[in-house]
Amino acid sequence: MRKEITNAELLHITKSISELGKSDIKFPCNLLWNLKLNKNTLSNLMNVYSDCEKEILNEYSGDDKSKLVDSEDGKSQRMVKPEFVQEFQGRMLELHSQKSEIEINTIPYELIKDLSFTSSEWDAIEFMVES
Repeated sequence: MRKEITNAELLHITKSISELGKSDIKFPCNLLWNLKLNKNTLSNLMNVYSDCEKEILNEYSGDDKSKLVDSEDGKSQRMVKPEFVQEFQGRMLELHSQKSEIEINTIPYELIKDLSFTSSEWDAIEFMVES
């Protein structure tokens, strides 16, 4: 099934899937298989997102748009200069709202309707469940 997701949704789903490794649930084979296939698809999309994010971060990490600030632990870190914060946040918001259409391997709801999921487990698989 083709599905359109934003980069913000991509980040949330990817984080939720990575947390599934801590789950005690025994997933049906069909769910496990399709989840692995979808994870690969999402991973490729995450690589594109990460490349774009790095370009934006690099643009705002030079001396012209950022400054070194000492943190509480005594280490220096780069912070976007106040006059560029709104512009930077706008660029990041625009990146998070970008949409991609991807092919998702789905599973029927009937396959999992009797399983109990935590909210984070459900977040990880909801995008691939057919209604």
